[in-house]
Amino acid sequence: MIALFLTPLTTTVVIVFVGLFSCLFMDTLVALITGIRPNFNPLGRWLICFFQGNQVYMDFNKLSPVRYEKIVGWAIHLITGIVYAAVFVLIANIFWRPEHSSLILLACAMTIAWVTMAFPLMLVFPALGLGYFAAKAPSPWRSRIQCFFAHSLFGLGLFFGLMLVLWWL
Repeated sequence: MIALFLTPLTTTVVIVFVGLFSCLFMDTLVALITGIRPNFNPLGRWLICFFQGNQVYMDFNKLSPVRYEKIVGWAIHLITGIVYAAVFVLIANIFWRPEHSSLILLACAMTIAWVTMAFPLMLVFPALGLGYFAAKAPSPWRSRIQCFFAHSLFGLGLFFGLMLVLWWL
């Protein structure tokens, strides 16, 4: 463990904080830079339809909105961020010590962010009818670049979130 996170409760609080911070950091900067507000309704709609037994792999925009899709979409988004933060904190505990440069933490955060791009590219996009690596999207390369950009911001959020915690403690 990083020297300051001595108890499971402290580690859990740090992981939740870093996960939520990195999601909000990414979402806020994407909205400010691109002018596009995050919309996780399709993710929530897909998940609700999936658990109702309706596997959807077609043009997703033709489906009617489902009750609670916004709440479910945002919850999945934030829970995923917390899970990725847990991976980040565990890896940071292996590779980083307080006497080391914080660049090691930045490298870990960015590596995790870029590796986790596989999740939307190979699971979420196909589930929403956009094909693997957004091949069926109206602008496939634009979707891929947006995914890379968002995940890069998420990685910076992981790094800055943990640096805030280390500074605070």
